[in-house]
Amino acid sequence: MATDPRTGAQSSKVTRTTALQVKNLRKHFGPIEVLKGVSLTAGRGEVISILGSSGCGKSTFLRCLNYLEEPTSGDIWVGGANVPARRGLARQRRINALRASLGMVFQNFNLWPHKTVLENIIEAPVHVLGLNHRAATEQALQFLEKVGMHGHKDAYPSHLSGGQQQRVAIARALAMKPEILLFDEPTSALDPELVAEVLKVIRGLADEGRTMLIVTHELGFARQVSERIVFFHAGQIDEEGPPERLFRHPSSPRLARFLSSHIEELRR
Repeated sequence: MATDPRTGAQSSKVTRTTALQVKNLRKHFGPIEVLKGVSLTAGRGEVISILGSSGCGKSTFLRCLNYLEEPTSGDIWVGGANVPARRGLARQRRINALRASLGMVFQNFNLWPHKTVLENIIEAPVHVLGLNHRAATEQALQFLEKVGMHGHKDAYPSHLSGGQQQRVAIARALAMKPEILLFDEPTSALDPELVAEVLKVIRGLADEGRTMLIVTHELGFARQVSERIVFFHAGQIDEEGPPERLFRHPSSPRLARFLSSHIEELRR
């Protein structure tokens, strides 16, 4: 018997294969150690929400996974392969392959302002994956339909709301056919009335069985959508486990204090 990841109860689910494995990840910015030996394994199709106070290393952890920040030390495996330590062409190729496997959705959308919604989405599939323009366009329209933005394909980002821009950014990440989706505070730059439309899209992706790591301050959403919660404190994983156990009976005093200070988010 396996254990249900949401509740901790036993179930007959088959153990997942590993999608991501991180061992002893460290990151220094000068003399400051931001990540202090983080290890994490994510199963294929698992949804993990990463919580913690500002400055605890959550976003740095995501950025190190796809080498937007160069880790100081540690190992990252995606799809059974990792990045070799020795610098050179083979290492850069592996980093490029790893980035293609990890779709990143940022806080501030990062859309090209001079390109239309459709052009934003087809750019990487054409120039990175080598898709022809017609195939990339057909695929892009499908993903725009998925996130409810098909009718805005010819609009420019400046003509869209923040929630609409974030949904386009999600479609852009999906267009690369990543093995894992990384969300870095996807609603933090949005007005409160726009948050729900983005969370609805992310919830739909979770229901499809996609592997996702979500850094979020939306605790109620994390509780509903996640199979595992990981709580960061001071550059380390302080506690992790199924949402119902962690939210109801946290073992860490730091997590207990964090949850008590965010009681309104838990009521949403």
